[in-house]
Amino acid sequence: MNTLEVKTNDPIIKNICKLLRYKKRSVYIVLGESPKNKTLKSYWDGGSRDYYHIYNIAENKISTMGSNHPFFESDKPSVLPFLPSGYLLIETGIFCGKPSMMRIYSNIEDRTKLIESRGE
Repeated sequence: MNTLEVKTNDPIIKNICKLLRYKKRSVYIVLGESPKNKTLKSYWDGGSRDYYHIYNIAENKISTMGSNHPFFESDKPSVLPFLPSGYLLIETGIFCGKPSMMRIYSNIEDRTKLIESRGE
């Protein structure tokens, strides 16, 4: 998985970080195709956990996905079939007790806007 590390001073990324109370100075933009049938494992496992959020670019709103443990909460969804245009999939979490780097997944059109807004 190829990623591009960017600073959090970009306006769109700054909004996302503010909404999620993200404190690190960098995030990863995941390059490649838009996520299809992505497994979203959002539960504690060995001292680590991933959290998934859907960001609506037009409305500047975030929806957070709840826990979906395969044994205790098997009725909860755990696969994202596709990511609609105009939305970003945000992955945050805890790795071995410490906050992990934010990853931003997007469609190619939205990623182009996200990278171009950096001013480079």
